[in-house]
Amino acid sequence: MGGAEGDHVDFHDNVFHDKVVGAEYHRHEHHHYPPKPEPGQIVEGDIPQRPPGFQERPQLMERLAELLGEPGTGGREARGGGAVVICALAGTPGVGKTLLAACYAWACQAARWPVIAWIAAETPNQILTGLAALAERLGQRRPDDDAATAARRAKAWLAATAQPALLVFDNATDVAAVRAWCPATGATRVVITSRNRAFLRACQPVQMEMFTPAQAAAFLHERTGLADPAGAAELATELGHLPLALAQAAAMISRLSLDYHGYLEELRAFPVRDYLPAQHGDAYPVGTAEAILLSVTQVENARPAAQRLLGVLAVLSPAGVPLPILHEWSGAGTETTGIRHVLADLADTSLITFSEDRQTVVMHRLIQRVLRERATHHGGLGTLLDQATGLLRAFNATLPEALPPGRLAPRSRYSSNRPTPSTGRPAPATASMLTC
Repeated sequence: MGGAEGDHVDFHDNVFHDKVVGAEYHRHEHHHYPPKPEPGQIVEGDIPQRPPGFQERPQLMERLAELLGEPGTGGREARGGGAVVICALAGTPGVGKTLLAACYAWACQAARWPVIAWIAAETPNQILTGLAALAERLGQRRPDDDAATAARRAKAWLAATAQPALLVFDNATDVAAVRAWCPATGATRVVITSRNRAFLRACQPVQMEMFTPAQAAAFLHERTGLADPAGAAELATELGHLPLALAQAAAMISRLSLDYHGYLEELRAFPVRDYLPAQHGDAYPVGTAEAILLSVTQVENARPAAQRLLGVLAVLSPAGVPLPILHEWSGAGTETTGIRHVLADLADTSLITFSEDRQTVVMHRLIQRVLRERATHHGGLGTLLDQATGLLRAFNATLPEALPPGRLAPRSRYSSNRPTPSTGRPAPATASMLTC
């Protein structure tokens, strides 16, 4: 089993092997919210919701619009002539890459672009699964297509369409793996988010930076309601102006009715070495681990059921966990409504977010990493992996094993329509593990 950096369960791929191996952009109108899809509009994938205290990043948005085109014009003024424009957002974990891509996606939805697709891209199988689901939504998938064949049909459609379309590859890791699935021509615009800076050399680059002091102060004021610019500036400096860390701080300040000075006292006194091993090499951004763990311990003390749920979310897919999987805990003595209450508390503390349709729970990879390393430090990572595996087995047991020949299974982000060798029928929706 690998270290805590990579151990997690990914059910967005296709086969559960019963084994876990560690592993102002529009100058006249703003659409920084998730609008509802228009009739006939295809919005595929788990686009994030607008978070509390959302801060605009006007310079970055303008850069996106310069490269991809204004959503309100269908991207017609984008660079690239007849070639597809591919833009990469890269930067430090927790800096807001995914949210910036989501902002552009929301604007494309509001501008009634016919197709907006959000693809988890951490692994090749995630890309195949996401594009295959898009092919089904486009009416391109045939009953006997496996995921790869369906994905190629989606790519061909995106290359041929004359209508504006947006394709987002979120949290990409491998340049070649993603570029292989980018259409070469057509009206599609492609956005890639990644911490791998090689994408900045391979695509049109947008380098993501921390909040400016003014953005950090505005975020903290809006989120907490505190009128203390000096205190906000001190806290922002303490946390290196990292948006993710500031979100943890602001949520706790708001929930506990603290002021900035009181929060800083708790942050500076937090015994992080009791929770995490000593860091070597790729350490966390300044203050981030402390801010995350301060939020975690507070919510776990207030609601003990949160500890188990946080641990399992830390080892499940960073691309998001569909709610029906978490609801399987209701069969183990935890009512569905109880799970929803715990999830609401975790969202209030900014430890999780929901997708736009509120059907998928997402935990940021940096928060997952902190929780996995805490579990490793205390010798509990194996238990979390066992719990997650058991949860997936329980969910898998509720799904149909086969359908009549020639009939596609219902569309699902955690299922496959790939025929099994023994039956020739679609396999049940199951999960696979990432290896590292």
